[in-house]
Amino acid sequence: MRVPKLFIRLIVNWYSKLTSKVKWNGHYSDSFVINSGVRQGGILSPLLFNCYVNILLVTLRKSDYGCKLHNFYLGCIMYADDLILISASILDLQSMLDICTNVGLSLGLKFNSKKSHCISIGPSPIIALPSMIIASQSMNWSEQIKYLGVWINAHKNFNVDLKESRRKFFMTLNSLLSKTKFACDLVKLKLLESYCLTFLTYGTESGILDNKQLQTINSWWNSAFRKIFGYFKWESVRSLICCLQKLNIIHTENLRRLLFAKNIVSCLEMNNTTLVGVTNWYIHRSEFQNVLRKCNIADLSWSVSKIQNAVYTSFRETCV
Repeated sequence: MRVPKLFIRLIVNWYSKLTSKVKWNGHYSDSFVINSGVRQGGILSPLLFNCYVNILLVTLRKSDYGCKLHNFYLGCIMYADDLILISASILDLQSMLDICTNVGLSLGLKFNSKKSHCISIGPSPIIALPSMIIASQSMNWSEQIKYLGVWINAHKNFNVDLKESRRKFFMTLNSLLSKTKFACDLVKLKLLESYCLTFLTYGTESGILDNKQLQTINSWWNSAFRKIFGYFKWESVRSLICCLQKLNIIHTENLRRLLFAKNIVSCLEMNNTTLVGVTNWYIHRSEFQNVLRKCNIADLSWSVSKIQNAVYTSFRETCV
């Protein structure tokens, strides 16, 4: 990787002298030597791990197995040690798993079939698909997997499960309201935004929800306003949200998506051709362009405050 030898010697010297102790109830164990792994929480640790597993990703890309987006390879996506393989072919998927097994052996890296799952997104029924093999062990097809905190369903189209989000949202909301009975309504609202809203908006900037799911989440958010401000179930709180200079979930999702896109536009200047290609695809999709038009935003060169004002203005117009 063209890293200076002096730097490599420094890393070897540092990691060959690592020791640790266990602290329990104020007492320390004897020190023991750490022979593998990187320092948890260390600034350099993610970079070292990337260097370690990079050969796996490069080998998968060179194999040309897996999915592409406008000729950009997206057959494997990795975040930390979470690896996802994407293929439109069962045979290609098995070939990718074989590569993971073989490269893993050369790296001393074992894949656990019990912690690995397959999921089918498309018209094929799960029962008709053959078992996948990794490290001589079979992997089962699942109806649902959790990836980076998002539950993805086996479905004919890309679909996420909101049950866990709903449970956490209302559990936290009810707990919050039970402990703040005598607090000001605006204080309750602030706590609601701080502790509950994230359960409904996590990952929404990537466009993982369809319109029906957004409407469902919006109804949950509206019910929280009704509970705090004493509205009946059949009463609309849209004007209330507008008067408080807040946004409903649909416009919140629009704002998050716009700001997310504005942040990743800077990636267009990077040398990572895959990232550049995916970014261009994302911001030029008709779905994203519709968000720009609805909020009367010319392009993403606008400042953050100007984009925010445009979204708030768009929401106020729906409250008239």
